[in-house]
Amino acid sequence: MAGPEREMDALREAGPMALGSRLRRLSDRLMAGVHEIYKTSGVAFEPRWFPVFSYLAQYGPRSVGEVATALGWSHAAVSQTVRAMTTQGVLSSEKDDQDERRRVLTLSEEGHVTLASLLPVWTQVEAATRDLMAAAGPDFLTALDLVEDALAREDLAARARRLTLAQAMARVKISELDPAQPREAAAFEALNRAWRERHAQVTEEDEDLFAHPAAAAELGGAIWVARLPASMEVVGTVALMEREPGALALDYLVVAEDHRGEHIGRALAEAALRWAGRAGVTTITAACPTEAQVGLGLLRSLGFHVYRHGDATLELSLVLPQDSLPGRGS
Repeated sequence: MAGPEREMDALREAGPMALGSRLRRLSDRLMAGVHEIYKTSGVAFEPRWFPVFSYLAQYGPRSVGEVATALGWSHAAVSQTVRAMTTQGVLSSEKDDQDERRRVLTLSEEGHVTLASLLPVWTQVEAATRDLMAAAGPDFLTALDLVEDALAREDLAARARRLTLAQAMARVKISELDPAQPREAAAFEALNRAWRERHAQVTEEDEDLFAHPAAAAELGGAIWVARLPASMEVVGTVALMEREPGALALDYLVVAEDHRGEHIGRALAEAALRWAGRAGVTTITAACPTEAQVGLGLLRSLGFHVYRHGDATLELSLVLPQDSLPGRGS
């Protein structure tokens, strides 16, 4: 059947999007080959145990946490592997004499017997792996090291956020609203009035701010607008205002309907948070209608946490550490 070949081609044709899937497929094939070598050699050992087993064989007794750190695995992944190895009898797990909360892992007596059987088999596995890597060229492991190091510096999700924000910033120009510019003030009112009439209600505070946008600065905050560079059309807004001592409220975060999905809202919110950080503010609050799932998702992705559930509104807060603000220094 041509199924496996078709699958391989499909992943290759998917390009970078299928990188994780291709690495997983490669891992599965390598593990299957190693399993066959173990089986042929008559050694009862699972390929997935190798990292934990070889680490303990080389460095001696270690805690679960130490093994997880050394391997770059999660605590849960190490614990799951340890349970299987302990059941097989090649590993022992005992409470630390000095700290009962820690469990110390070490090769059991049977584990040392297994190790003696494994050493010549590992020589076979290494030789076969080197032969395989020769087909990929001499820099295969170096390239793999570089990818892992790059992910350690910035994971894939963080890279996506950074690139998305850069794209949004390229589409619009974000600046503080100039109350002396009637066009900006009118756009701020129009966008926010339409959103509030649809999702909440226009309050007396809203009307006051629409009539006097400079009030935001008087309340210890500011208003920002996102404009299209070519036409200078305002397509998004956000504001920070002091509504309680020691904290600023993130509000009036609205993007024009025909420009949603372009990540302009995130660009506006991050501009406001950077401004708050420079001003020495650490606590930011926000309120979001429960039905506004996109807005809620954005706030949560920025680090906001829900601290109060209302009938129709969620109240959120964010504490900004001064050394880890989004986009700090940019």
